[in-house]
Amino acid sequence: MAVSQERSTGERELSPQIKKHMKDVDKIRAEAFPSHTCPASRHAHIMAETLAKGKEYAMFLEEPEHCADTLLAVIGSLWQARMKAAELERQLAEAQKDAGRYRWLRDQHEGLMPMEIDADGDLMPRELRALAFTVFYPDPSERESLVPVPIGDLDETIDAAIKENHAD
Repeated sequence: MAVSQERSTGERELSPQIKKHMKDVDKIRAEAFPSHTCPASRHAHIMAETLAKGKEYAMFLEEPEHCADTLLAVIGSLWQARMKAAELERQLAEAQKDAGRYRWLRDQHEGLMPMEIDADGDLMPRELRALAFTVFYPDPSERESLVPVPIGDLDETIDAAIKENHAD
């Protein structure tokens, strides 16, 4: 723990650690104030700076319950924010993994499947395994057969299908 030295002015000489934290908090507060602060966090900031400088803070003696309430409110908000951040990081990692899967499917298989006309005259993939990696949409000729999505059209086809599905 950093120990501060008493100055001749009655204030403590701030340790390098305390100076760094105060500088960091001042920078963050300048960017966040007032939209990302609250009365409790601003009060906790005043209490922390007063303690760090070795000054007396009358509220500690006159209203200790109010000071404790402020600190508990800030701690509760901090812990909630950390839990929310962890959940958002988990969701982001999941979305990035899904996006990676999608990009792999799109980049490796979109319209790249060799096709041929079968005995019934239908356009079919030469390799059966390719069916699992190809997105299909109804043939524009309105036949019952399906055709692969052409190269470059996968994103637009998926977007259109989602839009059509949500229109119902």
